[in-house]
Amino acid sequence: MQKFIAAVWASLVLASPVCAQQVLKVAINESTRHYQPALTALYKEVGLVPEFVVLPTERALRSVENGDVDADLGRVVGGTAGYQNVFELGESLSEVSLIVVVKKDASVSRLTLAELKGRSVASTRGTKMAEATAAKWGIKLTLVNTPQQMYQMLVNDRVEVVLITSVMMPDANVAPLVKVLPPLVTTKAVHVLNQKWAEWAPKLDAALKVMKADGRWAKLIALP
Repeated sequence: MQKFIAAVWASLVLASPVCAQQVLKVAINESTRHYQPALTALYKEVGLVPEFVVLPTERALRSVENGDVDADLGRVVGGTAGYQNVFELGESLSEVSLIVVVKKDASVSRLTLAELKGRSVASTRGTKMAEATAAKWGIKLTLVNTPQQMYQMLVNDRVEVVLITSVMMPDANVAPLVKVLPPLVTTKAVHVLNQKWAEWAPKLDAALKVMKADGRWAKLIALP
């Protein structure tokens, strides 16, 4: 009898939600790090566990496409166009804006998209919001691999302006940099996953909607 009870208990433990939790590799970068606690909580709501992997922005989306990672934490809505094996959640993570950053001594109070055409501008490779906006407005954009490289170009006067998203913070260790407000463009950020996880989309969307409604989501994604 004891052996029978032990066997039944073992089967229940093995079948429990804790043991059944699936782990997803989720790409993050400097722009999306602050979403980690929120996404961890969201995944927990539906019985998933994120394993965060640091990848450059451009490489991250390609890695989701080919299945090397399961998800990319945050992307501008519509930024996955052209990728066949990637889908976006219907419920957005937050608003995201495209913002100009200049040196503090630049004496610039405001810049429009039209005014950027005559200036030297840089952004990080894979920042789709900057790339798409520059292409639409005919702005010549220099792309670099990391935010540090971008900010250093600004400090060394190799460019006049850099474009960042609102979830990126100017690097105070490089030089006094300031954001020029209001933002150039504002849209939504979404979580994106490889198609093999498509069946989880309704659960994730529903859980995210509940977390927004009860206020947990706003607290978890608040920037310091």
